[in-house]
Amino acid sequence: MRIMRSILFAVLVSFALLPAAAAQGSGVLWLTADGAVTPAMSVYIQRGLRAAQTRGAQLVVVQLNTPGGEVTIMEDIVRAIRASPVPVVVYVAPRGAIAGSAGTVITLAGHVAAMAPETAIGAASPVGPQGEDLQETLQAKTKEILKAMARSLAEGRPPQAIELIESTIEEARAVTAAEALQSGMIDIVAADRADLLRQLDGMQVNTAAGGFTLQTSVAAVEEFPLTLTEQLLQLLTNPNIVFLLLAVGAQAVLIELAELRHRLLNDATTDAHAAHQPPVTMDLAVLLARRVAQVHAAYQSRRQRKRKHPRSALHARIGLRSYSSA
Repeated sequence: MRIMRSILFAVLVSFALLPAAAAQGSGVLWLTADGAVTPAMSVYIQRGLRAAQTRGAQLVVVQLNTPGGEVTIMEDIVRAIRASPVPVVVYVAPRGAIAGSAGTVITLAGHVAAMAPETAIGAASPVGPQGEDLQETLQAKTKEILKAMARSLAEGRPPQAIELIESTIEEARAVTAAEALQSGMIDIVAADRADLLRQLDGMQVNTAAGGFTLQTSVAAVEEFPLTLTEQLLQLLTNPNIVFLLLAVGAQAVLIELAELRHRLLNDATTDAHAAHQPPVTMDLAVLLARRVAQVHAAYQSRRQRKRKHPRSALHARIGLRSYSSA
């Protein structure tokens, strides 16, 4: 009997420890956000954060390398990260990567901000869609909003970090990973994935769901790839690709207009030859106007014929239907 009680007690203790063991052994979901801050990046990151909750991951790492992008899309990403109950580490990597412009604020939005050596962050001054300077009042308003957002994300960091963050927006200043770490702007400089997970192990973080102690020393890492739709969306929203597509589209329109002018000019020359008149040379507007006038005249002629013989036209249509149905 005593043996049975001991076995039962051991089973109960095992079941009690299962949740803790599961939490300790839960993995890390690794996202790779590379390129401009576009709708495709926002969709991808938000999908990854939802997947982390579904799969029971203890941590999400967003490996970031971006020159920046639209402020509104950046705000969507920041809101998603801050609302995530799963801790999010934004890791600017690999070596040579940057978190420029909007990427600076996205990095600060992470519950832990990390960078690889030989990376850079900053140059977050707002500009127009084509990289042009904003109008003075609009620029001042946008800068103040961005600085307020950055300060709120950097609460708890040293005063020199806040000053540096504001200078990246006000003066477009950029700094290295070592400079950012020294000022307290970021939390970790990690050489690679293994080094990052080693430094994260045991770190306390606070999310929308409360405080967590990260246990990443032996955590399994799961890559989270882009879907085919997200890859296509990323390609189509890339500013360089958009410019190329616009250029190709404009060239196609010009070719079509040139072909239309050629056809209309041939028609006008044929009519001139039939009337024993010298060949004509006209610009496209004149040729189009002439063709529109011809189409309008033909339409008016048909209307007049129908008014003169309404019954014959009706009989012709009825007869055609009867013939078809037969």
